[in-house]
Amino acid sequence: RSMMGAIQQIRNRYNPNLVYRILITMFDKRNRIHREVEQQIRDTFKSGVFNTHIGIDTQLRESALQGLPITHFKTSSRSSQQYTALAQELIDYVQSKSTD
Repeated sequence: RSMMGAIQQIRNRYNPNLVYRILITMFDKRNRIHREVEQQIRDTFKSGVFNTHIGIDTQLRESALQGLPITHFKTSSRSSQQYTALAQELIDYVQSKSTD
């Protein structure tokens, strides 16, 4: 079943005002297929996709093994910066919706 199909089904059955946001994870910008799939997702879901994506990073696995969030395990890592950017994007999104 497609993601768009699932969203439509939920809207039709349960919540016609459903607002969704898609987060792209496990992203490897060096991989052409990843870049193409990201572009397809962005073209299809437009503003429903977060600007931030979370890339593949061994630091994430290591932080999980330590039982710590990446933002506490390795604050300077790429993943920590991406999750911080995601948090800010969420805050900005919620604040913009509360003023509408």
